[in-house]
Amino acid sequence: MKLLYYFYSIFSKNLFMISNKTNAVIVLTTVITLFVFAACVRERDTDIEIVKEEVLGEMIYDNALAIVDDAATKNTGELLANFKTSGYCATITHDTLSNPRTLIIDFGGINCMCNDGRNRRGRILASYTRPYADSTNVTSITFDGYYVNDILVTGQSTVSNKGTNPLGQKYFEISTEGKMVL
Repeated sequence: MKLLYYFYSIFSKNLFMISNKTNAVIVLTTVITLFVFAACVRERDTDIEIVKEEVLGEMIYDNALAIVDDAATKNTGELLANFKTSGYCATITHDTLSNPRTLIIDFGGINCMCNDGRNRRGRILASYTRPYADSTNVTSITFDGYYVNDILVTGQSTVSNKGTNPLGQKYFEISTEGKMVL
């Protein structure tokens, strides 16, 4: 009520001496306009599903790269060290003689529980141009019927080893184009 009186007092003391009825209409219109605009606060975007999918995608593609990194240090028939599986159902086929060199990590056709608690099936395929850890090596990672917890992973990741930075640390450029089918 004090707010209405304040607006009324401002408008009633104008230079043109408008009637009290007109002043009341002006005050009322101003107050209603202020309330309408104050009520039009933009609703915050609370839909986090898009963010969850982005995080899941990052995790799955980064995880595939970590599996390839682990398998690249192995020979054909050896077992994954960091992603060992119950029953050792992942098979590594590593051809280091051809160019480009190829690496196949085959989890089989049925779900295989890995030590990170995720079920995997299908194959991760990698090809690379130089010895795996060399600078200027480019690794291409694709998927063949690859699932993580029954989520189909498709697409390709390309990892370019850029050598070392001025601090002597290795750095890489990674580009990923793909999708997940939930």
